[in-house]
Amino acid sequence: GNYISANTITIQTDGTHLIGEGAGCTSITYTGTTGDGVHFKSSSTSTITTYLNNCGIDGIKITRNSTSTSGIGLRLTQCNIFSGGTVHILNFPTGEYLQEGGQNIYFNSITAYVSTLYSAALPDCRMFKFTYAPIDGGLYQYAYSTHINHVYASGSFLAEVALEFSMCDGISFGSGYVAAAKQAQVRIKPVVSGKHVSV
Repeated sequence: GNYISANTITIQTDGTHLIGEGAGCTSITYTGTTGDGVHFKSSSTSTITTYLNNCGIDGIKITRNSTSTSGIGLRLTQCNIFSGGTVHILNFPTGEYLQEGGQNIYFNSITAYVSTLYSAALPDCRMFKFTYAPIDGGLYQYAYSTHINHVYASGSFLAEVALEFSMCDGISFGSGYVAAAKQAQVRIKPVVSGKHVSV
């Protein structure tokens, strides 16, 4: 079935899993204007070792049915031991998958696609982005130890960047197809002075 929501679906409870019957059968359609589709996030930013633990998502398509100026399809913030199966994400203008901090994250497959639903380029769109989570006291939690077995990204020459790595360590992929970003297929862009990127 298709679950329609005008608000971001936010998960902040350990052990929560969103399980569908497959991306062709189960979908979440976001109908709001500037929010995210699904957001897994820790309820606290108190320390660099604070996480949302043991969550996951599988067998779901996350999409939107109208244009807007911002919003992420699937956002993970400070997640630890996250189990992702097969997920399809379509037509979010700021990005399809954003990982802020977190560690021990595994996906079998993520398909991300930006279509001609949008008539103009999306200069802020990073289809996949791996970066830090801001922590209290001016600290940062890196995006650590993440593996996506298969990644597919096609930007229809509308998304600015397909894959962006800005503050992460230990990101790996098994196989993939990355194409049709407007500016760059892969961008490595450290965002904090003195911090590194390791992919």
